[in-house]
Amino acid sequence: MDKETRFHLFRICFVLLFLIIGTFIWHYKNINYANALVIDDTIPEIYFNELSSGINLTNAYPTTDEIGTKKEGYIFQIVNTTNQNKKFTIVLEDILDDRYPKLDYKFIRYQILKDNIPLQEIQNLSSNGILFTDEVTEYNTYEMKLWLDINSTNEAMGKIFRVKLALK
Repeated sequence: MDKETRFHLFRICFVLLFLIIGTFIWHYKNINYANALVIDDTIPEIYFNELSSGINLTNAYPTTDEIGTKKEGYIFQIVNTTNQNKKFTIVLEDILDDRYPKLDYKFIRYQILKDNIPLQEIQNLSSNGILFTDEVTEYNTYEMKLWLDINSTNEAMGKIFRVKLALK
């Protein structure tokens, strides 16, 4: 092989290597990582499985419970990989930067359904963000519905509410 052929072969290999690496970088950059969950390392045998997209309350208006419960919710599963009952807690963790005005949890109403049956009464979020505690043997399917409380005051206007679910 002469010098010119080796040079062109080297350039072709270099360009292919660049394209392959670039494709991997582009692919991993565009993966939609689910940031709805922070797993506590003390319970690695339980994990979170998203079954729907998140809830968006952009430009939300105060809503009655009757209407709020009819809205589309966020569906997820808690899966247990052991053969034993495991207790867990689902918490909302605030992920909004402190530069933005945060909506107080007291203005948000929610309902949790377990296998399409209400798990608890409709209520306002507590300041600690705890939604519920439950046990799972194999897997449980939940639906969470959130809406702005009909009794919200002007204090809720212009505020931002951005959270993620955490499994603890």
